[in-house]
Amino acid sequence: MADGTVVGIDVTFVGGGASAKEVIRRKTHGWGTPRDRRRAMDSRAETAERVREAVENKEVEAREAQEARLKAALKVESAYHSGYKRPLELGGATFVCGALSFYGGWHAGAGDVLSRVTHSGDREGHNSWEERFEHPARTWASVTHRQFTLQAVAVATAEATYTWVEEKCRRVMREVLGERAKENVLVATPPRAEARQTDAIDSDGDGRAGEAT
Repeated sequence: MADGTVVGIDVTFVGGGASAKEVIRRKTHGWGTPRDRRRAMDSRAETAERVREAVENKEVEAREAQEARLKAALKVESAYHSGYKRPLELGGATFVCGALSFYGGWHAGAGDVLSRVTHSGDREGHNSWEERFEHPARTWASVTHRQFTLQAVAVATAEATYTWVEEKCRRVMREVLGERAKENVLVATPPRAEARQTDAIDSDGDGRAGEAT
């Protein structure tokens, strides 16, 4: 920030408003305890040993063993998180979390983010001569920094969504067309050109080299 304050910002996409509040709370304050994480790690070690013995005894397939290890690892990941607020405060920074809808809108709690990152001129009166937010891409619909930010985030979300959908469509089309091409492929022997070669041997005794194909 202009005053030297360091701000840590986390932005996540959430479907509903109620879920957004819970996500913001969990990212801010975390969940679980270090003891929960230790129990999950001990459980992962036991699972790994049990799965190893089962694989050696051919009691489970390799795929089932991999799934069991993955589930145990996910339990460790979800057992404990300290949150971002306290670690950043210990480092002299401030943490704010924003939750966006899948359409680029802002859920409740976004005011904390915008109040931290938007231009201070947004809070000035209409007749104030104080410094205002300026940007070459600013339009009549995005006069303030807040409006500009809301619009920019919505546009970026729409563009990213379109790019993702376009890539998915192209991948599916490549798979479909690739399978159809395999079905409709024609196996044909390509034509070959045969060049005539000059025989350097004088076979008829007339002093001229003959030709052979």
